[in-house]
Amino acid sequence: MLKLALSGETWNGEALHNPLELLRNHANRTLKKRHRFNAFSESGYVWISPKEPDEDGIIAIYEEGARKFVGGISKHWIAVNEAHHGVGLGAELFIRAFDAMIKHPDTMNVGHKLTKAGRACLKKAHRIAIGRAIDNGFEVPNEVLADYPEFTVSPSI
Repeated sequence: MLKLALSGETWNGEALHNPLELLRNHANRTLKKRHRFNAFSESGYVWISPKEPDEDGIIAIYEEGARKFVGGISKHWIAVNEAHHGVGLGAELFIRAFDAMIKHPDTMNVGHKLTKAGRACLKKAHRIAIGRAIDNGFEVPNEVLADYPEFTVSPSI
């Protein structure tokens, strides 16, 4: 069974029967047309992403070794094979999609409604991004930190 972070019944006017298969096919077509992609291995997965920002791009994840398509994110969809849920792939897909400009945090939900799982995944991605920003010495506004008390530092007395 497949669960989607973005809900919807149609894509490009076609009935959506298997969004994971749709993303896999989109990734395969895109990779054949363009040779400007980064590929790297991390934690048993191969990540394929555009070298340069591309709002029509796709980020795809394959199992390392078997090269089986696990999931991806595009302008319209995010999906991860249920067998790979719970390892942080969805949150990392959101973060990398924002970095690659495939999605934008302020507009990504326009025309698409996030499911409950999708909202939780996006919130997790935001928390991870805040933690990374702090770890890398970036200033994070107090109004953002207010939502994440685990990142606030108590003043020393």
